[in-house]
Amino acid sequence: MGMKLGLAALALQSASASAPPSDVLQPSSRWNIEYADKMCILQRRFGSGANGAMLAFKPAPFSELMQLVILLPKSDKQDTSGSAQVRFDDGRVVDMPFIAANIRDSRVLFLDAMREELKPVMADAKVLSVHAGTAKLKFAMTMAGLGMKALQACERDLLIDWGMDEKILDSVVSLPKTQRPAKSYVSFSDYPGDAMSRREQGMSGVRFWVGTDGRVSDCQVVESSGSATLDKKTCEIVVQRFRFKPAMTRDGAAVRSLSFFRLRWEIGYK
Repeated sequence: MGMKLGLAALALQSASASAPPSDVLQPSSRWNIEYADKMCILQRRFGSGANGAMLAFKPAPFSELMQLVILLPKSDKQDTSGSAQVRFDDGRVVDMPFIAANIRDSRVLFLDAMREELKPVMADAKVLSVHAGTAKLKFAMTMAGLGMKALQACERDLLIDWGMDEKILDSVVSLPKTQRPAKSYVSFSDYPGDAMSRREQGMSGVRFWVGTDGRVSDCQVVESSGSATLDKKTCEIVVQRFRFKPAMTRDGAAVRSLSFFRLRWEIGYK
């Protein structure tokens, strides 16, 4: 609770700063850290009504991955997937794959990013621009750097709660990395036939241990796709196929650590 109050106070202190251009969505709430049992999320509302949006950063704990999530008022726009362009105020542009879905009364965009690509946010970038299909948005990133540091603290607490040794966690300088791109371990033929016949789709998020030999054990579902079949298959693929370069300490030693992976199951995926 103290962290949330601190973020709110700093946001108020920044209110007198010079305003970004008028086409940039302005914050309509403070940065909020959601300390959930299974995940940490940094989020903030921008604008209001039909011109409003929610921007969230959702890291995959102790991995190189981070997801950007944007909630928009539901519309008839049906861009379901593609490549999004994310631009920072220093002119740097990063391409990120995205998928969109209608969830309840909102249109939700999921952008898959690497943590390294989001360093400008940590460095207090002023504006974050997103072009994903027909969605073109600019967010004023006031106090985002502080918010991202709070997100890191939340992740650390979560990993300790999941069983990582605090001393090992603090000594790691290199996160576990798959030996080849994660998507190369998965193919469309992996889609369980019974799940496909029931038209089951969704995203499974799983956590697991990576040994010093790079092999995976003890996979557990953290974010369910809504299908027990797809969740189970995700863990099977990760345990049986994924191979990692293990986490390394500052002394150059490989250590057993946790990691996290999300697999999007989508009928028609190639």
